[in-house]
Amino acid sequence: MTDHVRSQAQSKYQSACTDLEAARQKHQSLVASSDKHADRALKSFQAAQSTVAECKNALLLEIEISNAVKEKTYRVDLPDFEDRLETFHYAALGALHSVIRSAVDLQATHLDKLRASVEQTAQTVAAVDLAKDIEVFVAGNRRVGAWSEPDGWSWEPAEGFYEVGTWATEGSAKVVLQNRA
Repeated sequence: MTDHVRSQAQSKYQSACTDLEAARQKHQSLVASSDKHADRALKSFQAAQSTVAECKNALLLEIEISNAVKEKTYRVDLPDFEDRLETFHYAALGALHSVIRSAVDLQATHLDKLRASVEQTAQTVAAVDLAKDIEVFVAGNRRVGAWSEPDGWSWEPAEGFYEVGTWATEGSAKVVLQNRA
């Protein structure tokens, strides 16, 4: 049980003890004065004793229950939880180790492939003969037949207009030519 339930039982027990003491004092004072209500006070005192015994038993029962729960928690549940946590931790570490191992193996394989590629490239570069390379370049760029410069551009009239390719020197066209010169 929780401490709250146990403390409630403790409070009820303390209250019952206070009521018992009050009933005892009342009974003693009535007996000492030979009052006719002493029998009622005796019954009240006995009822208070019974209530104290019940509250005491309830408190002791709550203490036993609390101790049993505490013992189960600290001796059964927590060790079991820690065992399961350790098992989980071990499995998680195993999985992490496996992933890291795979990553290292993959990188090592990739590094070996890169080394082989660099080595092959180095061999290829070492095998280059510059004189032969230039001869291959010249042979590949040699044209068949004589080389000739392409023809120049010529004026073509716009479709639907019958003009000749002479300079227009009238009006604003002449100003534009002068500004460009």
